[in-house]
Amino acid sequence: MIWSSVILMTVIDVLIIFAAVCLVIICIKYLVKTLFPRLSATTDILEQKMRDHSSEIMAINVQLRQEIAERKQAEENLLNIAKGISANT
Repeated sequence: MIWSSVILMTVIDVLIIFAAVCLVIICIKYLVKTLFPRLSATTDILEQKMRDHSSEIMAINVQLRQEIAERKQAEENLLNIAKGISANT
């Protein structure tokens, strides 16, 4: 009699654990089904922002390189003027 109640209790425990695992699996499936599209959409938004910022950075980089070239040219012109003034005095 004692063994049958222990075995019965063990079977009930296993069924309870099985039901709990099934419930967890159902919850995980629901979360994946509902959250994955949101995650995917968020990823798309972030990727677009990254592309936009990359384009902005590239444009700024081009502009800065042009400014550097202009300043180097201006510096070279000033040095040539200074050399010309020195040579004349």
